Amino acid sequence: MLKIVEKVLLNDLGASTLEYGIIAALVSTAVITTVLATGVSLGELYQLLTVAFVKATS
Repeated sequence: MLKIVEKVLLNDLGASTLEYGIIAALVSTAVITTVLATGVSLGELYQLLTVAFVKATS
């Protein structure tokens, strides 16, 4: 039984998996935040271009 506990405590595979999971969560959060911020900016840009186009063609 002691050998099993020692083997589990010395296993680094679980720590590496956890670290990769944390990195993936941070990257996905950054991507989502960037996409949401850009989406709002692009929506405003398209609206400004539409207004300008309508004024130019009137």
